Amino acid sequence: MVTGTRRVPTARQSAAIAYDGVNHRLVMFGSDLPGEGPQDGNTYAWTDSGWRALNPATSPPPRYRPAMAWDPNTREVVLFGSSGVPTPGGRLSDTWVWNGTTWRHVATASAPTHSENPVLAWDDATQQLVLTGVGSDYPVPKGTNPERLERS
Repeated sequence: MVTGTRRVPTARQSAAIAYDGVNHRLVMFGSDLPGEGPQDGNTYAWTDSGWRALNPATSPPPRYRPAMAWDPNTREVVLFGSSGVPTPGGRLSDTWVWNGTTWRHVATASAPTHSENPVLAWDDATQQLVLTGVGSDYPVPKGTNPERLERS
């Protein structure tokens, strides 16, 4: 069952979308609102009945061009970095996980460096999330892979 307010998100660009395999829906976070900058820190879900604005107790700071992917081992959606608020255009190298109800910031022993236009994807061969972006191409180092997080 999808909870939340039925609401169509406004026009946006540079948002991240990933499939939530537990709740069988797409989850969208972040965006650059045309002409306004990275001001949307809302979480939305898409199912066959349309968009719903979710109201999690905790959320990442607003951002645009984050990377997001489903981790089948932890059964959570993982969000990493990119640019955003509180410093518009500021570089973010933080990691958050979505458990289907709320976001949780994940402190890691080390973090990948910021990457422009990052992409996060599951690699079946290595059983880990792989992060790539302009100017970089690297797997998420052990200790920051959500299935092997070293929390501080």
